[in-house]
Amino acid sequence: MSPLFSLSPEGERVGVRGRTLISLLTLLAACGTPTTSTPDASTTILTDAGTPDAGATTPIQFCADLAEAQFAFEVRCGALTAAGAAELQAIEVKRCATDVSPGLTAGRVRFDATAAHACVSSLGTVACTTPSELYAACSTVFTGTVALDGDCFDSSECAPALYCDLGTTCPGHCKPRIAAGQPATGECAAGTYPNAGTCTAFIPRGQSCSAGQCEPGSRCSDQHLCVSAELQNLHQSCGTGTLDCAEGLQCVNDVCAPLADVGATCSTTVSCRGDLICTTANVCAARGDVGAACASGTECRPSLFCALPNGGGAGLCASDRLVGQQCTSDGDECASGLFCTASAGQSGVCQSPGSLGATCTASGSPLQCRPGLFCASSTCTAQRFTGASCTTGEQCQSGQCTSGVCAAGVCLSP
Repeated sequence: MSPLFSLSPEGERVGVRGRTLISLLTLLAACGTPTTSTPDASTTILTDAGTPDAGATTPIQFCADLAEAQFAFEVRCGALTAAGAAELQAIEVKRCATDVSPGLTAGRVRFDATAAHACVSSLGTVACTTPSELYAACSTVFTGTVALDGDCFDSSECAPALYCDLGTTCPGHCKPRIAAGQPATGECAAGTYPNAGTCTAFIPRGQSCSAGQCEPGSRCSDQHLCVSAELQNLHQSCGTGTLDCAEGLQCVNDVCAPLADVGATCSTTVSCRGDLICTTANVCAARGDVGAACASGTECRPSLFCALPNGGGAGLCASDRLVGQQCTSDGDECASGLFCTASAGQSGVCQSPGSLGATCTASGSPLQCRPGLFCASSTCTAQRFTGASCTTGEQCQSGQCTSGVCAAGVCLSP
């Protein structure tokens, strides 16, 4: 299973690293229909006990509960400070109300509130040493409903044991997953993986892994046997980095050690908890607030950027620019979901991406048109599907133009 969250641009900006973050875009197919009420950045979201109310009855509420549970887990394991986790969580919760899954709203994906409750509850007790692949409770929250040969836009929409074949058409069609021993011409069945062109069964624990891949939650040991992939705990050996340490730990001199907290000495930022930086004084510290000196955006809080002077030199942390506010082509000043109209070396304003048919400029930002669109003849135009002619990857839904033809693999829902 993929990690629990795909971080927002704000989370990625500060370089937060969480091995167990669930991808809401891949596992959960986003979070449903927008609501009219969302927490603001000042909302206290982490509970005293660090465990959320796991009674979500809607995808939106599940998305928020899952974010709360995940960041409580990160704090409990020492990967983030409580203050940093609360800020990142508020950002993710807001995003829950704007990430809309067409498959979910169209009924091609079903939400299971009972499984959602179990998923959120499991994060309250899961050990920091548990690999993300073992979070089985979260794998059935969303289930595809499209039957064999039905239209689909990705495999999450197909019923269990089926996948979305996008080889030649968009939408694609749900087809049976390929059994072990058969050519891997599509997606392999559960418990198997593509190996040299053939769907091959994973190797169970206790058996030799010299010629194959161990089952999820396992790894190949130095003795070439599949063993548990349980992460290494505090003070355990991490084999010069060949074994992963538990959440909140790092490998130091072959031993798993805690990530450094505020005020502790450090050599690099990766030595500190995920929301901290290592200062020039070699001390872990919180990222800068508005007005703090900075050299890059990673030195500022997640909702801020580093405003650098035109002539070079140190900058200052500043609030993200909103629609209509001035920006430059060289920075990341605009708030998430906006782009800067500036051309190279010039100033512009932050603006929302254009919808189908909107005016755009060929030399402008690749973000000037909404996802699924590209700029052609000064107009935001739908990207092309597999087999269509192309000259650049941005013209294709897959993002890949090979030998003048759009490559297969992606089909965007209207």
